[in-house]
Amino acid sequence: MARFAAAVLILLITSPSFAEKKPSDDKVWVIVRPIQCLENPWEKAWLAKNPKQDAKYPRRREVELIKAYFAQKNVPLVDIRYKAYAGQGICQACSCSRGDTFYFLIHGENVPQMVKMGYTERIAAADIPAKKH
Repeated sequence: MARFAAAVLILLITSPSFAEKKPSDDKVWVIVRPIQCLENPWEKAWLAKNPKQDAKYPRRREVELIKAYFAQKNVPLVDIRYKAYAGQGICQACSCSRGDTFYFLIHGENVPQMVKMGYTERIAAADIPAKKH
C-alpha cells in the first residue's frame, strides 16, 4: 500500500499540472502608439532615474529602454518592430500620439498584463512591418 501511495504521489508531482509551467508557444503582436512629451511608461521610468534630464532622453536607445521596462514588469518582449512617423498631421497635446508605432511580440500568457497596462490593440502577424537588419 505504501508503494502504491508513493507511486501515486510521484505521478502527481511529475504531472504537467504540478510541473513547472513552460512559456506558451502562442505569441501575440501588440500595437503600441507612443504619446508625446516623454509620457510613455518606459520614458517615465528613465526620467525617474534621471530627474530633470528631459533633453537627454536617449531616443536612439529607446528599444533597449522599452525591453528593460517590460522585462521589469515580467512581460518579456520576444520581438519589437517599428513604423516611423509618416508625416500626417498630429495634435500637439501631450496625450496625443507621437505618430510612430511599435509592435511588440509577446507570449500569449502575458496578454492580461499588457491589457492591465492599457495595451489592448492587437494585429495579425501578416500586417507587421518587416524587420530591419
